[in-house]
Amino acid sequence: MKKNKVILEIILAFFIYDCVNYIFFRNNPAFATMKPHPYWLVVLLISSRYGFVPGVITGLIASAHLLIAVFGGIPSKTDIEKLIEYQNFITPIGFTIVGAVLGSIRQGYINSEREKRQSFEKLEGASKMLQGKLEAADKMRTVLEARIVGETTTVKTLYEVAKKFDILDETSIYKGCLDILAKYFQVEKASIYVISGGYYIIKAFIGWQKETAVEGKIAAGNTIMDIAQDSASTITVKDIIAYDRANKYRAEYGKVLAMFPLKNESGEVFGVVNIEKMDFLSFTNPNIQLIEIIINWAARSLCNKRLFDHMKRERIMDEKLSIFTFEHFNDVVAAEFKRARVFGLDLAVAIVKLNQFGLHSAPEQDIISRALIALMGRFMHDADMLFRYRYEGTFAVVSPMKKEKDIAGAFDNITGEMARTMKGAGAKEAPLEIVVGISGMTTHMSAPQDLLTPALKKCGIAHV
Repeated sequence: MKKNKVILEIILAFFIYDCVNYIFFRNNPAFATMKPHPYWLVVLLISSRYGFVPGVITGLIASAHLLIAVFGGIPSKTDIEKLIEYQNFITPIGFTIVGAVLGSIRQGYINSEREKRQSFEKLEGASKMLQGKLEAADKMRTVLEARIVGETTTVKTLYEVAKKFDILDETSIYKGCLDILAKYFQVEKASIYVISGGYYIIKAFIGWQKETAVEGKIAAGNTIMDIAQDSASTITVKDIIAYDRANKYRAEYGKVLAMFPLKNESGEVFGVVNIEKMDFLSFTNPNIQLIEIIINWAARSLCNKRLFDHMKRERIMDEKLSIFTFEHFNDVVAAEFKRARVFGLDLAVAIVKLNQFGLHSAPEQDIISRALIALMGRFMHDADMLFRYRYEGTFAVVSPMKKEKDIAGAFDNITGEMARTMKGAGAKEAPLEIVVGISGMTTHMSAPQDLLTPALKKCGIAHV
């Protein structure tokens, strides 16, 4: 590329000279009589820039150009003798000699610069090689650090695992599991799927691009994760290839390095953790075994969370307010409705809603709720059952063997006393409004919803 550039510059320079000579100095071919000669400019520039060979070539071309232009072609022996006799040979020979001498001086600097550049490139290559070895050594140190059981790092790792899994929140457990894999096992890309309704539903991921990080689901039976579910054991790349029906998932080869099933207490698989990219130095059998322990730990935490949620749903009493829970409300209403209908008994249901309840702070909400519950306990009959309804600041009362009018008076006393209590606490007027919806059992009602709907509508609640 550089050689072509030199040739192009020489040709272009002499072409420009010839054009100027022909247009402006037609009677003076090759500027033969001009002092100093214009060709010196190109000879000096080329030789001082590109070195010995380009300098000699430029000098020779300038000399030949001058001689051919003066003699109208290639000069004969007689022409050269006359040129020497009249001492007009100094300029043509000078072009070549000066080009060679100046080019030789410049060539020395070019050679020195080339040697320095080569030395620098060698040093740069050696530096990169050392940097690569340093990075590899650092990764090895990190891996070894995580492997030594007696080291403080390992104890800290176990403590971090315990903290991340010792929380009863599914989202935090998913995220904590992936954070541990990224921090201590150099996992760069991973995802967690949970099986539900015949689909693998994604719950958490790391290392995904924004355009692919979309909540979604994959049909069971059409994904490579089926192998982990069928085997109920850890699956690595080599296990996938050896699987009987591996050809079915050929399109997904290379997408995962390892798959770890999430199993419940009975050994049933309810999810899969995929490791899709991790540092090759960390992808070892001991690390795979440690990761398996971590994921089993996460699975146990998820099972405990689900058991806790189930027990919470089955709980009858609200521990905070010492009243019945909303989950128990529907069962009681259904049972009392059936009894009232079979034996022809009265039944009344009341919904109590505190408007603007959400505008108060959490401590204020707690005080207001406890005050209202205390008043209802004071004015309602012992047989009346008080429940916490679906929404915050909303309560329900089920009154067996009572008509709507039987409990209406009690609620008048409750709302009045509540307003006086709020004023006595320092407010000029009650900071919230108590709305009560009461509905009584009638003969045309055929389902518990028929009893609840009128009460809910009176409180501005659209559905049961």
